[in-house]
Amino acid sequence: MSRRPFVEAPLLKLCLFLTGGILIGYYAPASEGICLSLAGVLLIAAIGLRRFPTAQSLLLGLCLAAVGATLTIHQRQALHVQWQQGYAIRRAVVASEPAPRKKTLVMDLLTENGAHKIRCHIITDERSRKLHVGDGIEFCSEMATPTLHRLYYESHGYAGSTIVWARQWRTCQVSLQQLSHVERSRLRSLQLRRRLLNRYRDSGLDEAPFSVVAAMTLGDKSALPAEQQDIFAATGTSHVLAMSGLHLGIIYSLLSLLVIGRRLRSIMLGTTVVAIWGFAFLVGLSPSIVRAALMLSVYAILSIGHRDRMSVNTLAFAAIALLIANPLTLFDVGFQLSFVAVLSILLFFPIINEWVSPVCQQRHPLLRWVWQLTAVSLAAQLGVAPLLAFYFHRLATYFLLANFVVIPAATLILYGALLMMLIPQLATPLMWVVRQMTAALEAISHLPAATIGPLYPSLTQTLLTYVAIGCTYILLTHIRRISRK
Repeated sequence: MSRRPFVEAPLLKLCLFLTGGILIGYYAPASEGICLSLAGVLLIAAIGLRRFPTAQSLLLGLCLAAVGATLTIHQRQALHVQWQQGYAIRRAVVASEPAPRKKTLVMDLLTENGAHKIRCHIITDERSRKLHVGDGIEFCSEMATPTLHRLYYESHGYAGSTIVWARQWRTCQVSLQQLSHVERSRLRSLQLRRRLLNRYRDSGLDEAPFSVVAAMTLGDKSALPAEQQDIFAATGTSHVLAMSGLHLGIIYSLLSLLVIGRRLRSIMLGTTVVAIWGFAFLVGLSPSIVRAALMLSVYAILSIGHRDRMSVNTLAFAAIALLIANPLTLFDVGFQLSFVAVLSILLFFPIINEWVSPVCQQRHPLLRWVWQLTAVSLAAQLGVAPLLAFYFHRLATYFLLANFVVIPAATLILYGALLMMLIPQLATPLMWVVRQMTAALEAISHLPAATIGPLYPSLTQTLLTYVAIGCTYILLTHIRRISRK
């Protein structure tokens, strides 16, 4: 990675302009036409200032900010649907695997024309338990535009929410032709995921290990008990349950072992990229998994030319692509945690890693593995800690110890689940690994002072904490540069 990530990362500056425009478009919206006209004027002015690169760069950044505001206003207007008052009959397709709650099943529905996504709560009964991704449903209910937790609903693309009682729905045939190619592919991938989950059950996995394996390998947390999720949260290891760069990194490393010889390198890397995106569709295209897939795709392409592959610029490119596709993704907690964690690793890992001599690390491979895992965990935690305190009001104390348990275990579980598809007898050793991991995490969660909290920092305090972290990075970089002279 470059020693001057901010100086040599022009896309990061553009990303900051785009982020600013999205915030303005959300909290101080103007007319969509005015913002689009402003973007055009700024672009024309930037083209005319070719002899003044600094002014041209500023105008291009402001143009991107205006584009961000335009896209945000347009996206919000598309979500704010004027639903028919009272009860009405609607047709939709189930777009997510129904997740059980106390008395309902919660699922996402896509209207038949693919225009709107709805958060639906169906009263649990024998019929509703048979609903799965891709099923058509006709229901009669009253649609509500979310007012409570509106930011959450908008960032996830929900145009409304509804509660459907047992006698107010039936299954039906729904055409998917009006859905986009991406949505149709996502639905087919989720149907494939359900078949793979059934293969897990048929292999002999017990209920408790099955819920963990399903969450860690295919991103399905519907069967994972709340108590188990709380253990992962209390130990700072929830990232292994959320599909992210860790999972794609493991898959990429496995597939990279097949890249042999220069002649086949391009073909194998292309196959690897296709496999990575196939997995991203399989687990539902969450913002964190799309970010990781984008970054690994760029990494694979640049590796052909032996260029600086994993950098702040690459991360900024992934962020820009995601935010242009859906600017309201900026307000998704998973998106924020994912990008902040990776940015913190890119910035702080090289600094922390040098605290142990590179020569010493080369001489002792085990020490190198232990220290690099420590450095990555510390760097990531430094970045996400303010957000975790702001959103979840507590911090894990023994996250470092827990990561030494969960990351090797996650690798074994991911590889073991893949092999279990071919050799069902591997279910027994896989269950043993899962049980040992969960027992270790539960023991860590019960250690004294396992969590710090409750914490309730304000938004201002959270932002000031990041300012302090940024100043710390600048100071450490300056000290590092002086020590090398």
